[in-house]
Amino acid sequence: MYATLTEVEFVPGRHDAATQMLNDDLIPRVKGAPGFVRGTWVGDDSTGHGFIVFQTEDQARQAIQALESMEMPDLRVTHNGVYHVDGEA
Repeated sequence: MYATLTEVEFVPGRHDAATQMLNDDLIPRVKGAPGFVRGTWVGDDSTGHGFIVFQTEDQARQAIQALESMEMPDLRVTHNGVYHVDGEA
């Protein structure tokens, strides 16, 4: 399995709007993506982190490309990466 790790910075004062976009738009899209296994999103008032697991590396890379093509005015992506899942608990 492979996972995407995305880090974002929220536009000041726009955390609530970014969280709404996450729940209303991004999560439903991700859940429908090929190979989706599970995802977790965490954050505070200024930064957020998303960890999404896919069955294959290609599926994870496709998800990153889809994310990069989205318009997200309430946040700025500071890191996107694809990693092999080496262990879970």
